[in-house]
Amino acid sequence: MLNNFLNFYSNRSLPNYFIKKHKVFYNQNLNLYMGYCEFEFKEFDIQMFNQMSIFFPDSLSPCTVKRKSEFLAGRYASQLVLSAIRKDYFYQKVEMGKFKEPIFPLNIIGSITHSENIGRIQT
Repeated sequence: MLNNFLNFYSNRSLPNYFIKKHKVFYNQNLNLYMGYCEFEFKEFDIQMFNQMSIFFPDSLSPCTVKRKSEFLAGRYASQLVLSAIRKDYFYQKVEMGKFKEPIFPLNIIGSITHSENIGRIQT
């Protein structure tokens, strides 16, 4: 599947030791972006939400470090993809809906997933 994607946005500096690797791919035939990041949850620090300009929802407060780090990685991957679509989207927030679903900026449809040490998004 990745054979049809262009490696679009891999020269951005890593923001911290938590994020180990990140990439954004683009398929111009489908007008589809896919981004991912690899992370190390042992390097997680709650202050990274502020440092990375990512909203920390109150509903995450009682969650484990693993869950918080997965959420952060997924939202970071979202920032990468949104900024690849439009440079001013980097600071756009992917909000959280009533059922904890991601709410993307206007005219963007996407999906975020995360597990173990990877956060991934498709738009």
